[in-house]
Amino acid sequence: MQKDQENTVIYTSGSIEDPAINRRIVDILEGTRPAFDKRDDKYIP
Repeated sequence: MQKDQENTVIYTSGSIEDPAINRRIVDILEGTRPAFDKRDDKYIP
């Protein structure tokens, strides 16, 4: 969300394996990379 542009929302889609999408997920996720890895271990055997 871009608050300086009248709360414009921009969506980006893709798979978790896509490096650009993965970076965005890690940036938003609490705990950054360790949290992502922990969730990955939990859901993907």
